[in-house]
Amino acid sequence: MNEILEYLAITEGTVIHFNKKESDITSMFGIYKVSHPGAHIFSKINSLARLLGIKKTSNNWNKEDLNKINTFIKESHSLDLEFYNLAASFYEDYLKGARLNMFHKDCKVAMYSMYVNSPRLAWKSVQFAINCMNSNELINHYKLKEDGRPGRKTKSGLKKALRVCNENPFLGLLFESDMLMGMACNYSILIKKNPNKYIVNSTGWDNRLKDLMRKR
Repeated sequence: MNEILEYLAITEGTVIHFNKKESDITSMFGIYKVSHPGAHIFSKINSLARLLGIKKTSNNWNKEDLNKINTFIKESHSLDLEFYNLAASFYEDYLKGARLNMFHKDCKVAMYSMYVNSPRLAWKSVQFAINCMNSNELINHYKLKEDGRPGRKTKSGLKKALRVCNENPFLGLLFESDMLMGMACNYSILIKKNPNKYIVNSTGWDNRLKDLMRKR
């Protein structure tokens, strides 16, 4: 989880903030309150706000309110650590379906980013990467159906991929590259099938993949 939080610290920030066109706060490490109102991190944020005399609900906080809370947190090492642990706990639960423990360390951030965008497409991309390794004779496995369902054969192929990636770190980066290539193909297929619906997302999808490549 440390790899994910280090990535989120850069991409999402480590302070409470508002994003454009969003109606409530986003916590440090990118947890949006409207999407996850029951996350424990927001109970802690709300209790701090009350302690600091801020009586408004978070959707009505202004820049001064945010600065007051963020400064209080940053001046307390114990609070900073507590929020880090709350974010880690949230993502460990939220990302259970991504099975990050099955991925080489060089692939975890890419899987995280793809999974939060679309779990099905993320797993289709993993299946594509496993098939690439099999075609290149780096592992000996079944040719997988790329359906986005992480069944027994997919998990078995992923275990084989992890083993060879651990033996040769270069292969971890290769597997990540194949995953990202698979995701790019999946995005292209969506746009081709329904351009009116998906073309608006193309720039964001492209930037997501470019950011993942740049972080390497």
